[in-house]
Amino acid sequence: MKWTRSFSLGLSLSLSTVPAWAALGGTALSGAAVPDWAVGNARCSGTLITPRVVVTSQQCVVDSQWTGTHHRKTDWSYGGLAVWGVPHIGPIGDVGLILLSAPFDEVEPVALAAVPSYRDEQALLSDPGPAPDGQPDDRAQGTALAVYAADGVSKDFKHGARRLTAYLNRAGGRAPYPDATPLTYRSLAWLRRHEPWWMGPQTGLFAPGLYARIYTAPVSAGGLQFSDAEADAQLIAFSGEDPAQAIVSPINEADGDRGGGLFAIDAAGTEWLVGTVSGARLQTRLSAHWPWVFRTLLQHGLRADAIDLARSVLGTGAWAAQDPYATEGDIYLGEHPVSGQIEFFRLIRRDGDGGYGAFPIDQRDNAWWAFLGTRLPDRRQVIQGMKATGAPSGTAAIAATATTTPPTGTPTAAEATPHRPLDGRPAPGGPLGPFSPLPGSAPALPAPGAAR
Repeated sequence: MKWTRSFSLGLSLSLSTVPAWAALGGTALSGAAVPDWAVGNARCSGTLITPRVVVTSQQCVVDSQWTGTHHRKTDWSYGGLAVWGVPHIGPIGDVGLILLSAPFDEVEPVALAAVPSYRDEQALLSDPGPAPDGQPDDRAQGTALAVYAADGVSKDFKHGARRLTAYLNRAGGRAPYPDATPLTYRSLAWLRRHEPWWMGPQTGLFAPGLYARIYTAPVSAGGLQFSDAEADAQLIAFSGEDPAQAIVSPINEADGDRGGGLFAIDAAGTEWLVGTVSGARLQTRLSAHWPWVFRTLLQHGLRADAIDLARSVLGTGAWAAQDPYATEGDIYLGEHPVSGQIEFFRLIRRDGDGGYGAFPIDQRDNAWWAFLGTRLPDRRQVIQGMKATGAPSGTAAIAATATTTPPTGTPTAAEATPHRPLDGRPAPGGPLGPFSPLPGSAPALPAPGAAR
């Protein structure tokens, strides 16, 4: 049986009778207000990014015994396979997947979390200008963030969710007070320049030992020797706490917040998935790991899901339907007309009339297109354009044995994908489990030469 219906009597009644901030802060959501993509279980939260793929924290799928995931709007319960990549270092690489045995939209359509393109995500996660001399940082300035977590007020992990957009102000005694300072993005590089008291081994922003592991420990001792820019490519910081004023993070991993979606809010109010909750202060930046997610989906037969994700993060998914001309410098996904293999190409030149030829089919460049390989390009390759090389980033960058990331071929040993069925039983059908692609397939891009 692919899905089951479960019931919980009485617990969800407290959603409408207890103020959302009375215990934990944020806004309690129930019924139609719960996003379609909000899922979770008693221990963790997760976010639906395709009909069969939930992204969550690696700690949730490795350190706990998952028995299924609940759709928090309807309480439908689904099972599947828990998958994770290389060992994480605190919030760095703290990404896990739930590959569902049945699509969430099998019963009725569901809205998926909005995944921004690499370029849009880069624009969203940008710092505000510094505060005027002598003035404190205005935490209301900058990109607003929202976290979707379990409803820790009712303690009912199956029904409802909680939306966190501000720190908690617990001043005035033991009783909690309403939300205070808003959650806004700040890079670690910005903090080092403007609020250097956060950047050190004993500042409260970093868990014990984490600062040294990221910045100062030698590679021979397991250190990463990251610059702030490299750390920012992996992390999203919450840094607006002020213990002296009793302003604290609203995230509570013990109440099921870990693994929840972290969203950046644009000027129009649209919420875009940019991270997963790893802890109270430092979160995992998902764009560093989309190439690993793409490869993992292909390994498990979820081809249509992988294609949809790739087109979203490349930002060129709508090109074939809406734009007769590709944009020079952009990267496009193609499906080989004979083998069906998914390949990636960058448009490097157009003719005088604006036209261009078809994708090459021999895994080489031609006069118009540069062949980039079969792995999803990473954020740096897309944003830096033709200047970028194939150096590793994201999950590959933190693998202890990964030294290079070839553009094609099989994954390295460091990129192997452990997995465990959610119900604890061995995965039938071999190590990749019994998955089959969703019915149908995303339409392939027509030959670009047709646009001439």
